[in-house]
This record gives sequence, structure tokens and C-alpha cells, in this order.
Amino acid sequence: MRSANERAACAVIAREISRAFAVPAWLIEHADGGDYRVVAEAGSGTTRHVDQLLRMAAGAAFDRRGDGSALASIAPHAFTAIPLGDAERMSALVVAGKTASLGAVLSAAASWLPGALAVVRERDERANADSLPVDLYKLARRAGRSREIDAVCQHVVDQAARTVTAERVAIALYRPDEHRLMLAAASGYALATLKDVRIEPGEWVMGHVYASRRSVVVRDVRRLRASSATGRYRSFSFAAVPIVAEGHVVGVLSATDKVDDSTFTRQDVAALRAISGVAALGLAAAHSSAEAIRLTHAATIDSLTGLFNRRAFDLRLRQEIERARRSSGTLAVLMIDIDDFKAINDTHGHPVGDAVLKAIADVLRSVVRVFDFCARYGGDEFGIVMPNSERATSAAAAERIRERIATSYERDAHLAELRRVTVSIGVATMCVGETAEEIVQRADDSLYRAKAAGKNCVQIAQARASSRLRLTAGRVNERNKSR
Repeated sequence: MRSANERAACAVIAREISRAFAVPAWLIEHADGGDYRVVAEAGSGTTRHVDQLLRMAAGAAFDRRGDGSALASIAPHAFTAIPLGDAERMSALVVAGKTASLGAVLSAAASWLPGALAVVRERDERANADSLPVDLYKLARRAGRSREIDAVCQHVVDQAARTVTAERVAIALYRPDEHRLMLAAASGYALATLKDVRIEPGEWVMGHVYASRRSVVVRDVRRLRASSATGRYRSFSFAAVPIVAEGHVVGVLSATDKVDDSTFTRQDVAALRAISGVAALGLAAAHSSAEAIRLTHAATIDSLTGLFNRRAFDLRLRQEIERARRSSGTLAVLMIDIDDFKAINDTHGHPVGDAVLKAIADVLRSVVRVFDFCARYGGDEFGIVMPNSERATSAAAAERIRERIATSYERDAHLAELRRVTVSIGVATMCVGETAEEIVQRADDSLYRAKAAGKNCVQIAQARASSRLRLTAGRVNERNKSR
């Protein structure tokens, strides 16, 4: 047969038999649980006879171990069946007409039809086997470029759906914190409606695969426990494989609802296993990438306040200085110190001191712009890098911060026992040629002037000559001293 695939070949057989005998013809396939489904049909009145045909076919004798060329008469009704099944599937061609009148021609057809369908099936399997390595290579590249677990999972389910021609494919990952499986990606599902679904190990198909570490292909999922869940599916065949990474099952890949309504085969399971192997590698790489990002992020975050730390502040300040130089932009640095913080710790204890630091950090986050950079500079001192800020705008921002902190404690019940907490702020705007160390030093000098001025105030650093001129003056002074 020259049909593109087995489904097309079945349609051709039904059409040609129906045309040759001028009677309806069906190709039906047996499913676990005693049901039959129509694979192809042709001829007038087929719709009217489908339900009756299936009931009659359920009682017909299809002996896969017997002579495949034997016709089976579905008595007392006028239908004739030709067994077409193989070792994996039981199917038959059913023709409206008695065996006595059709037997001579159908017997000849029965001798070659099973073999012809087997050839088509083998050709499909070879084509799928040839394309699978290419599909896996493409999937590996896509998964390798992804740095997020969700993206890897979506690539996997999309490829699995294409490979095994399934309308619905899902991947569930094990959550150690919950000791359950959670759906991470889906194809053919509205994942948003399934985000809250949790699957216990050992329950339903996916939970069983996870717990047993074994792949399954189910011809009729209704025969398993929790079959009430199958109401969401169009068909009852189901295939699922575990995803194993470094000897541990990390998830399950499952598929249901074949596009042609057929059942999943061993070849489908083999393809899903190959895809799950790529998925395991992709998930491991994404997890490593996520862990590296988490560690990098943790290395730049102050654990108490959640603000960035001194290391991150220094790096960001240098970056913003370079950006301001390239674009001839402006930049301001604010240095903020809590007034009399040592007295707070000595009087009320360090837990209260920690609460003060957290409260200050919350105020800073709420007041600054989204692109300003806040950090805990050290101890009770905070720093803010403000790109595109001139003297007036940075001074106004500093004053807002000071006022907000001074008034917020009057409304904070957790810190009611404290007298009003205030801060002193020093502000410096970047001068031409100034380094990161120099602008911080000027902001710090302004901060100490604010302390000396009575605290709870803002002091602005005066603009100075460029660092190159200061460096030249310093060298002149050194030469004068040497004389």
C-alpha cells in the first residue's frame, strides 16, 4: 500500500471494500475492557449502524492464535468479519453482508490484508525511529539553551506530543518540600487550571509510575484505581514514563488522547523513555543554573534586611559611574546612618536593633525609585546609588527618606517602646573624573557633618575639582614635602 500511514491505509481499505460490494464497511479495533472503536468506515448508513455494530463485534470470535485468513460470521446478523490483528492489537474488517455471499472474494482479501497493514505499520515505525534521533537532538539543544526549569519542561511536553502524536501531554515534577508531584508543564491542557493539582506517590497513573520507577502503557485507564479522573479525557489509553536523574526519579512524563484515537504502543513508550532521558539532562542543567543564580544572588544580599550588601553596592556604583560617563549623565550617592543606634542595642537588646534595621530597609525600598540601588553598607549604615540624579533631586530624595523614617516609628506598634528613631544623611553628586571611592568618601564626609550638626538632618557635599586636578595637587605636595 502507498498510503501515508496506517490510519490512511485503513480508510482506503474500508472505502474500496465498500465500493466493491456496494455495502457499508468498517475497520474496528478491540480495546481493553471489552470495548471496540471504529478506526475507519465507508458506505451508506454507517452512522446508523455504528452502535449496533460495536455491540455485535463485542461478541464476535477474533482468534489471534488461529488462522488469520478465516472469516467470522456475526450471526444471526448479516455481517462478516476478517481478523486483521497482530500480537499487540486485535482488529478486524467488518462488512455488511453474509459470509456465504461474500466469502469467495473476502477470503482472498483476508489472506493479504493483514500482511499489507503490517507492512504499513512497520513502515510507520521505521519512519518514526529514523526521525526520533533528530527530534531528540533538537530537543537537547532547546533544553540546553533554557536556564529555567519551566521552559525545559515545556520544550519536553511539546516534543513528546509531536513524537507520539498525542493531544495531551504533561510532565509532573516531585516536590520534596510537599512529598508530592506537581504538574510543571502541559501540552493540550490549560495548565493554569491544574497548577494546584498534587499527586501522591503511588496514586493514579503518574503516582504509580513515580513510586514504581517503571514505565506503563495502559490500553484502558478505567481499569485502574481512581478511574473517575478519566472524565477529562477523550480516550482511555495512557502512557507514562519516569524521569530519572542521577539515580533518582525526579518526575513523570505522561501522554494520553492519541490524535487518531488509537492506543499507545510499546514503540510510543520507547520514544517517551528517550525523551525523558533528554528531559533529565535538561532539568539537571536548569537546576544547576538556578542554583548558581540563587547562590550568586545570596552572595549579594544582606540576610537581615533583604537589601543588597556592601559588595553589591561597590560593584553597582562602579557600573553606574561608567554608564554616566559614557552618556554624560549624572549620579548621586546617599550615605545614611541611624542616629544613636548603639544606645538602642544597649538599652533594648539586639532583637529590637534588628527590627529597627529591617524597618529602615522597608522605608528605603518604599521611597526610592525602582532603578535606584539600596544596600546595607555595613552595621547601621545604608547606601543608595541614584542614577540620573542631580544635586536638587538627590537632596529632595534624601529629605523624603529622613522625614519618612522619623514619622514611621510613631505609627509602628512593634517599636512603640522606642523613642523616635532618626537618621542622618550625607549626599554627594558625581564630579567629572571622580572614582567610586572618592564619591563615597565625599558622601561619608557629608554624613559626619550631619551628625555634627545635631543629627536627624541632611548635608550635601560641595562640588569639587576633578580627581585628575586633585591627583596633580597631591603629587606637588609630596614633592614639596620631600624638599
